[in-house]
Amino acid sequence: MQEGVDAAVELTKAKLTTARVRMSAANLQGAADVLRMHLAALTGLPAAQIITSTETIPSLPEVKQQDEIVAQASEGNPAVRAAAEQAAAKELKARGERKLRFPTIDLAGQYGLFSRYNNYDQYFNKFQRNNATFALTSSPAIQPCWKGARRCRAKLMLLGRARTPS
Repeated sequence: MQEGVDAAVELTKAKLTTARVRMSAANLQGAADVLRMHLAALTGLPAAQIITSTETIPSLPEVKQQDEIVAQASEGNPAVRAAAEQAAAKELKARGERKLRFPTIDLAGQYGLFSRYNNYDQYFNKFQRNNATFALTSSPAIQPCWKGARRCRAKLMLLGRARTPS
């Protein structure tokens, strides 16, 4: 956040997500307490004596490690695909901002074949049926080199840490 890579909105979104997770955990704990009190009322036992036996909870199934598990997850989950696309978009934006440091030269051309039925030859003094136009434009660098290089390097470094090598 201090390098100016992401907006402050991203930090606020992360804080909001953290608060939502904590609130969900508190709601689940409250629901468990209410159910414990309801069970105590039905059985006649004190609520403090009702405890969960961990031996009765079934174990999670074994997960077989696969080499292509990341690819399968990204193919099947739209949220993973969206996150990957967002990371790719930020990387392309950082590369584009880096290239803004250099001056640009553009070459453009246009060809036109004019017809004689609309009386262009009578309207214009020097009418040419085959018309070609070419242009060469140049523009200086938009931002100072020292600011753009540092900012782009920071963005690319952060993107490099966030992405997994493929």
